Amino acid sequence: MEPPKRKAGPQDRSSENFQVKRRRARSVSRWIVQPMDDPEKSMKNARKDERRRKKEAQVLLSQSGHGASIMKDSRRRGRGAQEELKVTKERLRISEERIRDLENQVHDLESKLHDAGKIL
Repeated sequence: MEPPKRKAGPQDRSSENFQVKRRRARSVSRWIVQPMDDPEKSMKNARKDERRRKKEAQVLLSQSGHGASIMKDSRRRGRGAQEELKVTKERLRISEERIRDLENQVHDLESKLHDAGKIL
């Protein structure tokens, strides 16, 4: 039986080879009729379910332990925890370099002051 091209009516909903799904779109609920024997759709839905399960497991893992806050922040910004860790380490390295540069500048200025004191 060919899927109907029009909006599904009660006679279509009673048909055995169609699966009726009710979806919510904001405040309006719609009926969507789909053939049950569509293997491509069922594979797609299986992959979606698998991804959703993996994500839920990841969230549960992240909530138990000290990495939870990093995971929360990274999800909020839309990047993974590993990438967030890389970015944090890079920021730390840059900060350490700046501290070393500033310490060198202070040392140079102190030596110049010392030399100027000898001259005067």
